[in-house]
Amino acid sequence: MTSLLCTSPDYLFVHFDGSMKPDYYRNYTRWTTSAKLIFFSNFHSVFIPRVVGDLIVEDVTSSLGSLTAIGTVWDSLNTKNFHGAILLTSRPTNNNESCGYSLSHFHEKDSPNTCILLVSGTKYNFTYLHYLRTNEWRNNDSFLVGVVGFIASGEVLVDNVVQLVFLKIVKIYDCEIHNVEFIIVSQFPIAENSIWGVFTPYETSIWVGLLLSCVSISLVLQFDFNSKITLQIIFVIKTVRTYFLVQSILFGQSIADKIIANFRNKHVARPLLAIWFFACYIIMDNLYQGSIYSDLTVTHPPKVPVTFETLIYANLTIITTTQVMIPSPYGNYMGYYSLVKSDIIPDIIQTIPSKAYVRFMKYANSKIVYIPGTETDISLVKNISNSNPIWLQQQDSSVKLISTEKDFAIIEMPELLNSYRESLSILGKRLVIRNFNADAALRFSSVTAGVAILLWEKINLSMRYLSQAGIRQKWDKMHGMRATLQFVGKFGKAIYKQYLLKLNSDFQESMLFSSVNLSNDDKSLGALWYVLALCAVVIAVAVVLLMWEILWYWVKFNIKLNHTFPLQKSEHGVKAVRRGQGVVPTTPTPTMQEKIRLVESVSTEFIPHLTRVKTNFFKEQIMKTSLIFGIFLIFSILATMDGAPQGDCSCTLRCAAYHAERIQCLLDQNPLCYIDTLPSDCECNRFAG
Repeated sequence: MTSLLCTSPDYLFVHFDGSMKPDYYRNYTRWTTSAKLIFFSNFHSVFIPRVVGDLIVEDVTSSLGSLTAIGTVWDSLNTKNFHGAILLTSRPTNNNESCGYSLSHFHEKDSPNTCILLVSGTKYNFTYLHYLRTNEWRNNDSFLVGVVGFIASGEVLVDNVVQLVFLKIVKIYDCEIHNVEFIIVSQFPIAENSIWGVFTPYETSIWVGLLLSCVSISLVLQFDFNSKITLQIIFVIKTVRTYFLVQSILFGQSIADKIIANFRNKHVARPLLAIWFFACYIIMDNLYQGSIYSDLTVTHPPKVPVTFETLIYANLTIITTTQVMIPSPYGNYMGYYSLVKSDIIPDIIQTIPSKAYVRFMKYANSKIVYIPGTETDISLVKNISNSNPIWLQQQDSSVKLISTEKDFAIIEMPELLNSYRESLSILGKRLVIRNFNADAALRFSSVTAGVAILLWEKINLSMRYLSQAGIRQKWDKMHGMRATLQFVGKFGKAIYKQYLLKLNSDFQESMLFSSVNLSNDDKSLGALWYVLALCAVVIAVAVVLLMWEILWYWVKFNIKLNHTFPLQKSEHGVKAVRRGQGVVPTTPTPTMQEKIRLVESVSTEFIPHLTRVKTNFFKEQIMKTSLIFGIFLIFSILATMDGAPQGDCSCTLRCAAYHAERIQCLLDQNPLCYIDTLPSDCECNRFAG
């Protein structure tokens, strides 16, 4: 029999001389061979024993024609019916599972791996027994009776198992590739409670690009208009005006050729028109204007890792609960250990020679936290949902608290991970982000393997048939779905009914964050108060500047008045003369007639001019104040609306730039200021007064 460990014959002929016990070959079924055992006493006497069941030896001397004929007799005697023999397994089973080809007989507690074996057991009449219950099948001499072999399903294909397969001690019946995936558990994002939510609806790179575009085009236009650049205040004002005009173009306002047509250099106007059509109309009109006034409730979803490497290096706590049973070194008890930390990662470290990758996997193994005994316990999910800490008892009897308030990751097998994800999602207190990147998962292989018994070819053939027919895949899907239903059902009938309604309605989780977490509605209005405060500050600054401008203009006007109508004293009194008309002879005291003439001169020449200038000045100041107040009032109102504005706000920028330039030329006493008119294409003409 020891020679069978080194060879794999199809037939094994053993000489039988009658001196051995008739049942000595009963242990033959537990040897790692599938060879057909045949006895012969001489060349004319050949017998085939039945290795399972009652002791029967069939004389096939008369059937000696070929090995095929002998093999047919052997199969009919030993492989058609195992007469209730025992096949040891690594999975507990009571052989009462409702397995079968009918999917209606498949229940949530039935494992697909167990059902595959039970289907074969029903066909070939043998039963399964967990190997820890072998004492029930020992006789008085401590020999196992009726045991034909051992088979293990769902075993991780680690290096030790590969060596057994290589030595032909173990046969592989089936092989599966599994993924160890992860999810990120986070808090629901709330509205941006900051003024930056209004000013930065885009990413930083986009805003920097817009700023550089505005500055660059403004400089191009300014250099085109001003061949001789001087450091004067008027150049700064014109540059700022050009910048606002370019910014209004880039922000998709409909000024287009009406502004560009006024540019003197057509080589600059044409490219700018192209920029407006492509950059503004396509990008800004479709993206920015549709959401600029909804940015008060903008939310920023958390940034999550998309690969296993970024997950390990991220500042996240990683937990796992998937466990495996590993026998003790002496085989007297079974211990529960982490599948990821105690099985998969150590095998990767042992088999991959790369030192850098080994260091990375060791770091990953040290960062992952194993929480035992929670695969079927809903207390873990409740703590995570309520953001309560997880109590972890370590080997030195100390207790470690794992915080779940912040973002953290769960790395599990897909079936258990789906139960966690669906439970947390249906409870609705935490945001669960699933990773759809297939390359981000750890992969390992599991096999259904066993010693090379007589029946291994039959079991292997049965497994292939179930897989090819799609029954095995359907079992896996139903097992995962019913396992999730069973797990969610532990939270109570209300949650269970809600989850069933979700499944039956084909719900796709296309829910907005702001509508999920209703408790954050008050916080979402926080940016509105920032905007109102900003408007108040701007209006206050505008009022201060207005008062300063009035005071400055009044001082300037008095200075001009003194220079225009100087008062000269004489011995006759005071007489006002216009500059440039010479010195009028003085008299000691003016007569009443001279006083009347002086008043008439001031009334007819200076007061109308003063009235006209003051009226225009205060008119412009009131208009500017109304314009500033109106801009921010409209912005504040539109900011509270859900949607984009329907008007064109570029005219506001043009009106502001126009009035700034008009005030400047009023101060410079430029007569063209009274000829210029407001832009006719803007609705802001109503602000003109």
